[in-house]
Amino acid sequence: MRISRLFFSALLAAACLVPAQAQLFTSSDSKRTAPGQSRTLRYQPDGEDFVIVNGNRKFTRALYGSNTGFRLETSDVPEFALYMPRMGGNLSLGVIVGEKSLWLNNAERIEARYSAGRRIYTITDPLLENGSLVITALAMYEADGMMLQVEGRKLPSGTQLVWLYGGATNKRFSREGDMGVDAPDCFDLKADYCTNNVYRLRQDGFDIWYGTSRETIQEFLAGKNPETGKNPVCHLTALVPDGASLLVGDATARTTPLALRQAPASDKYPVVSGTVALGKKPAYIAIYNPETAPSSWSYDDLAACYDRADKSRAEVASTVKITTPDPYFNTLGPALSLAADGIWDSSYKVWMHGAIGWRMPLNGWRAAYTGDAIGRHDRAREHFDGYAASQVTDVEPVLPHPAQDSALNLARSLKKWGTPMYSNGYISRYPNRKNVMHHYDMNLCYIDELLWHFNWTGDMDYVRRMWPVLTAHLAWEKRNFDPNDDGLYDAYCCIWASDALQYNSGGVTHSSAYNYRANKMAAEIAEKIGEDPAPYRQEAEKILQAINNNLWLADKGHWAEYKDFMGLKRVHPDAGVWTVYHAIDSEIHDDFQSWQATRYVDTEIPHVPVIAEGLDRDDYATIATTTWLPYMWSINNVAFAEVMHTALAYWQSGRSDEAFHLFKSSILDGMYLGGSPGNFGQISTYDAARGECYRDFGDPVGVASRALVQGLFGILPDMMNDRVVLRPGFPSEWESASFETSDITYDFKRKGNKDTYKVQLRFERPATLSLQIKARRDKIESVKVNGKKTSWSLKENSVGVPQIEIVAQPAPSNKIEIVWAGKPLSQPEYDTLAVVGSRWKLSLPLSARLMEVRDEQKLLSQTQWEAHSLSAVIRENLGERTLFLKLVQGDMAWWQPVPVTVTQPVTLASSTTEGYALSFALANHTDKPLALRCLVNPGRHEYEQVVEIPAHGVSAEVLVPASCAEPGSNTLIAYDAKNQEMARFNCINWEVKNSNTLRYETVDLDSSMNARVTDIFKNRYMSPRSPYTTLQVPAQGIGEWCHPNAFAEIDDSGLCRVASGDVLDTPMGVPFRVKQDTTARNIIFTTRWDNYPDSVSVPLSGKASRAYLLMAGSTNHMQCHMTNGLVTVTYTDGTTSTLPLINPETWCPIDQDFYVDGQAFRLQAPRPYRVLLKSGIITRDVESLLKFRGADGRNIPGGAAVILDLPLDATRTLQSLTLSAVSTEVVIGLMAVTLER
Repeated sequence: MRISRLFFSALLAAACLVPAQAQLFTSSDSKRTAPGQSRTLRYQPDGEDFVIVNGNRKFTRALYGSNTGFRLETSDVPEFALYMPRMGGNLSLGVIVGEKSLWLNNAERIEARYSAGRRIYTITDPLLENGSLVITALAMYEADGMMLQVEGRKLPSGTQLVWLYGGATNKRFSREGDMGVDAPDCFDLKADYCTNNVYRLRQDGFDIWYGTSRETIQEFLAGKNPETGKNPVCHLTALVPDGASLLVGDATARTTPLALRQAPASDKYPVVSGTVALGKKPAYIAIYNPETAPSSWSYDDLAACYDRADKSRAEVASTVKITTPDPYFNTLGPALSLAADGIWDSSYKVWMHGAIGWRMPLNGWRAAYTGDAIGRHDRAREHFDGYAASQVTDVEPVLPHPAQDSALNLARSLKKWGTPMYSNGYISRYPNRKNVMHHYDMNLCYIDELLWHFNWTGDMDYVRRMWPVLTAHLAWEKRNFDPNDDGLYDAYCCIWASDALQYNSGGVTHSSAYNYRANKMAAEIAEKIGEDPAPYRQEAEKILQAINNNLWLADKGHWAEYKDFMGLKRVHPDAGVWTVYHAIDSEIHDDFQSWQATRYVDTEIPHVPVIAEGLDRDDYATIATTTWLPYMWSINNVAFAEVMHTALAYWQSGRSDEAFHLFKSSILDGMYLGGSPGNFGQISTYDAARGECYRDFGDPVGVASRALVQGLFGILPDMMNDRVVLRPGFPSEWESASFETSDITYDFKRKGNKDTYKVQLRFERPATLSLQIKARRDKIESVKVNGKKTSWSLKENSVGVPQIEIVAQPAPSNKIEIVWAGKPLSQPEYDTLAVVGSRWKLSLPLSARLMEVRDEQKLLSQTQWEAHSLSAVIRENLGERTLFLKLVQGDMAWWQPVPVTVTQPVTLASSTTEGYALSFALANHTDKPLALRCLVNPGRHEYEQVVEIPAHGVSAEVLVPASCAEPGSNTLIAYDAKNQEMARFNCINWEVKNSNTLRYETVDLDSSMNARVTDIFKNRYMSPRSPYTTLQVPAQGIGEWCHPNAFAEIDDSGLCRVASGDVLDTPMGVPFRVKQDTTARNIIFTTRWDNYPDSVSVPLSGKASRAYLLMAGSTNHMQCHMTNGLVTVTYTDGTTSTLPLINPETWCPIDQDFYVDGQAFRLQAPRPYRVLLKSGIITRDVESLLKFRGADGRNIPGGAAVILDLPLDATRTLQSLTLSAVSTEVVIGLMAVTLER
């Protein structure tokens, strides 16, 4: 138990909004859910089924069958669409009972189930009296087509089934009709879709030709073979029950089934409808592409055809079988199995990037992890073989670094054979083709998946065959991304989230980690197959040492994102989640590092609440990938694969409860609350830019496979060493679970103090089983394997919980029984709030003993400890921190993490950031009440007040008189009883109105001006540039490698126009000297590129209390939360006052406005004033002024400058102001300085 006095918690008052009801039976229109907004639990779990009653979305769940681009779109209502691929028509159903009729979409009650690869509808309505309809929809597996089985139960006599089909166009939607990216009504039956449909009716069905003009189709049917170009004639066949009445009708006359049947046929908008009396036997409807069918079918074949399809579906759905105590997880076995089948392509014989949108081969990314994880090693082998055959082996790297593409403004590599990138070792985009260049480094992920395949199969013959692929890859990576041989590798768009990542030849954690694991395993493989392991072992050791020396931030407890190669070679500490999970996944960590790094995710990565009516608890939360600004696609998203890979990292770090909670939050978000039942989507509804989009995407399918199999169920094969590790990651409250694939069956049961694991391994060779589990109590009464007592061992340096290992020798099956004894494991008691300079205490129950303290983050000084207690004085390492205690209890020993929040004794509890008044309150975190002398804005307009703060409390609000507060930064200094400075704060309020008559003096910068602000993106920033192939900011100084031709037109005409008499007036009353001359230089630019100096100094004189600055320049997401530049005022005595220009608080991109939502996109300070250069308008709310909505599209027409301020020491004489650029790839500009005298 932890005793916490963290009395000052930041409370998020999120409005609980009831989502507006969508119009009944809308298409699957996915919209973004705002943070804090409550949702509705759309789908309920029922065994393996996802169930919804009276759902209101259409085309939500795709059914796959033939492993082609074909799919059957199903809805919450019985309306369907075929994608052949491309639009193959819409099918809906109705009933006629006597003189009344009903489209089934409008029935009173519709229960829709997504049931292991089929959609089952149970429909009741007063028109059906006490009867019901049961409709089952299937995709065919032996052809590209669909089948319906319709069963009537206790229906009124004479009930007729009605179907309506039409609207085949062969239209390719931009993302294949996927959710959230194509028009939500794209699969609806629209009259204009029907214009070029040609039908021929038969006794047992009909045929439709479509895809080009009706005239061309008629010529084709007449045997004239007309030229169709890009619009071929397409053909589908439909089979319907014998005795059905078929009519060609009018797509515009379908208000009711009877109206449709009674309307005359339409030549302009033809559709086909049919009716058949429902009897005791099921009725079947099939629509398919006859060219893909194995034979010509009649209606009499459909029952058997349906049974074959259902059998194939069931076989696929049973690839993974799981049972758990959590009903939300029992659906995942078939859902994952079918999604994995959906991303397999029978033509390419590879895992595709997506089942629907982006259904294309991309050899990297994480889809291919799924094959081995779910036991489809045959498909995995085909995938790896296909891309091994696409590895370049006959193109020498004859062109030197850097090989950047000048046509793309040097942002990325030149696509030319013989460059360092496009040469031997490069793996092409398409399988079995070596001649296709692509702009991603997909080698890294492909090789990592291949290495896991080796672990899963242990097939050493295959390992030997693929050895040249592995070694060629390693040489290629070294040649391209560590050419300076420092052990740190650049990352060249080598992960999913790389569409805006550009590291400019920096040393990057995630790519270095990938290369560490690959070299480490290459060394192990080399020893087994008789090759020399030394080069690979040495490279792995070099990488690990370089990462630990340069990128592991020991005082913070996580890895940095990267280290600059250029400029000042600074470390970028703000890591994305991919940095954490790739590092842990690649095993560059020890257990202490991984626990701390996941703690970084706990505390620094934005958590977005998953709130919905009907959930069992209210603390579910998913995560964003970073906190970086400004927004760019892929660098700050709520993406399912990223969340799940992070959950896997938690499991790999031994934090099972936290892993499960995060994983379940994501499952609920996408599969139960989202638009598509059982969806392994790409992007969450909480994503600020995209909202919910894509279904059954390759990356989340692959990562979910690993998270479920290797994380939750803990199956970790090491078959190259004939060994399988079982490390269950179940939540602590689970008492049962089971799992089955072709590789393994295991069952876990807990009864009282006895845990039982029954395990059957079905790998190609017998394997030793290593069961690694967390201790439940401090002693073990007995361990048995197959009824015989056996020994167990305690893992050394277990972190979090003691872990024991039980080894079972190869056997057809193993039953392992553990009987726990002794006491529950003790937890230390301590204050989670640790105050700098105060003595912090921790105590242990008598049952446990403290043996050692591990303080890697250097939190403690004057440490005193003994068996049951520890006390120490807290050092100044502010933030969320962790230390470790080695505990012994009974037979168990482990390292207990102790997470604390380190804070100063006094903090700013609140400060008004809006409105005309300035006020503040202080928080006291010490054990004693404080009376602090507080001085606001020391100097000319200072205000002094004694503020009393109770122990562990918050002071009353202090209102600063208007005569003493100033717009912008207000310095607050708190002195203790001995007149020693205890705390210093910056209270920012740009709206404050000072009641005094303030004297401002503008500074003449004319002699230092070196450019017009409009020049910023017209320049060519050509040097210095990396000497190696890399991804970097384009030559124009804006954009990224995905948008290398990005440009922003900066137009300062409005600024010049409103600067009457060369003076710009501002809402704060501060004037700036701005020339109206539109040809004169009006800015001082600094940059680390050679175009301008990296620093410029201008002389100052006299004394001043503050400098107001009008500034403009560039920044980008790679420089977020970093000092981009500095404004330094030097006094004649050599002292200085400095304003760090930090994105996003004190530095903004000239071209755009920051998106802020308080969740993934956050500011730690009030927005400053922006000066819109084209209009001259000055505002702090660009968003409202320009009507921006969401994260995308926030470019400011003409650009905008920013107003900042720097408080000065009014007692000292000014000497100079220096503007300097610190970050690489940015431009820092100063347009005007005004001193408050």
